Amino acid sequence: MAKIKFGIQLQTGSINKILKQAYLADYLGFDDVWYPDHLIGGHPSTEWHELFVILTLIASKTKNIKIASGATDVLRRNPAVLAQGFATLDQYSQGRMIVGLGAGEKMNFEPFGIYMDEPVKALELGLSEIRTCWESRLQVRPLQ
Repeated sequence: MAKIKFGIQLQTGSINKILKQAYLADYLGFDDVWYPDHLIGGHPSTEWHELFVILTLIASKTKNIKIASGATDVLRRNPAVLAQGFATLDQYSQGRMIVGLGAGEKMNFEPFGIYMDEPVKALELGLSEIRTCWESRLQVRPLQ
């Protein structure tokens, strides 16, 4: 039987609160921590921080735990830019990056003028573009 892994989605809030949760999860032996990529959502007073900034801070304050986007989408963020960001963070964290992608949610699209009729198709295309970037010698690639 494969080893069951345990992860936790971090609660948003102050940056210090997020980092304390990640540090505690690392200390307690969780396998991974996930931070959501939202512009808005939940209660109106919820603080949402930029995904790559938070994941980089978590990588700098932890030693063992894998870090993950939970999840981001390829509509608000260009797939080539995502590929480069994830690969750079994977190198910085010494191979601890997990890429979590999704089709996105209307609450993070429509208020910002982004409309998508076929989000799953966009996700498939975006994933293909990310893989193409990683296979290219011109892009930073994840650790092997």
